[in-house]
Amino acid sequence: MSNINLSASVVDYYHDFSNLRIFSGRKYENINSLIFNFDHCNNLIDLDISLNGIEFINEESFKNLKSLQYFSLYHNILSFVPFLIQLSALTDLSISYNNLTNITSDIISNLGNLKRLNLHGNRIATIASDAFMNLRMLGKLDLEENHLTILSAR
Repeated sequence: MSNINLSASVVDYYHDFSNLRIFSGRKYENINSLIFNFDHCNNLIDLDISLNGIEFINEESFKNLKSLQYFSLYHNILSFVPFLIQLSALTDLSISYNNLTNITSDIISNLGNLKRLNLHGNRIATIASDAFMNLRMLGKLDLEENHLTILSAR
């Protein structure tokens, strides 16, 4: 199996999908936290868990997704995203329309392969001056509809 779409389905745990490459799990209407993990999905390259109202994601949920390149988390309610540090292969990340209020370097410093970062529609008021320092491949950054007042350059 290389593609799975579980939109509007109820699934508690994804077990052995070692050949799974694309996963779309949108519109689970009652998810407020993501505590299951993708331990057996180590070939996953595209993960979309948008439109779920997720407030919390366990830091261990994605630790084995070493090949993940595309990650969509838009339209959730996330305030913190520390789990991103483990996803060094990411090239495309969308965390638009969440509740992020600041961007620090420790959250995204390990994402050196990132080409596109969508932070549109959050509540971001501050961005650390070194937040994007290690993102040398970054070609597109969307910060529209945030609460930024000062963006300092280094």
